[in-house]
Amino acid sequence: FEYGDYTEPNQVKEALASGSYSHLAFIHHETSTGMMDPVEELVAICKELNVISIVDAMSTFGAYPYNLTELGVDYIFSSSNKCIHGMAGLSFVLFHNGQKEALKANGRSYYFDVYKQWDNLQKKNQLRFTPPVQICYSFMAAIRETLSEGIDARWERYKANWQILYDGLLDLGFKPLLPLDQESKILLALKLDGKEGFDFEHFHDYLYKRNITIYPGVMPEKATFRVAIIGDLYPDDMHKVMEDMTSYFSS
Repeated sequence: FEYGDYTEPNQVKEALASGSYSHLAFIHHETSTGMMDPVEELVAICKELNVISIVDAMSTFGAYPYNLTELGVDYIFSSSNKCIHGMAGLSFVLFHNGQKEALKANGRSYYFDVYKQWDNLQKKNQLRFTPPVQICYSFMAAIRETLSEGIDARWERYKANWQILYDGLLDLGFKPLLPLDQESKILLALKLDGKEGFDFEHFHDYLYKRNITIYPGVMPEKATFRVAIIGDLYPDDMHKVMEDMTSYFSS
């Protein structure tokens, strides 16, 4: 697929069915575009064709309602920050029990050895190397907050926040980069060329002075900017953002 294209499951299945591949690694939510790949369909294809699935869930885990038992993914990894709302600096891997022997046989790194890390946790109940202690405590607090809110409730909050921004920015004349059925409901990329005479830097600075940060795009092929709703944000926050954005174009 070209950069920014949707990962079509049928094309993936056709490629994997050729027998030339043993693993499929993909990003569930791609943050330069805000695209959500079809994780359930892609993992199901892997299971059907006996291909190992590896899912990058950096910006979905903690909000997207995964059912790992039903999903049947082989490996899924994420981070202490993003949707879990902790501090950056700690990553984790969840893997299917059936992959333990393969992990043990294929460890090629001294530090980034998932099996040895897992084995050490079983034997000593701690990480193999000096951990970022403050990040670990922050992560535990963030996990407790996540469980207290509930994944389903957080996902509904995220979607409600995203919808307010989506509707409001379209009302202001912006054009989304992606079709609606590909949107993640976590991050939204908007075309810079969709609004005539628009000066992103001026718009950015205006909002920044009002404690709102928007982010420039990172795709050289497409001129975009991005807004996201990850974190301790609620519909009232989104309405405030839209009030300030609307006032910018009214002044």
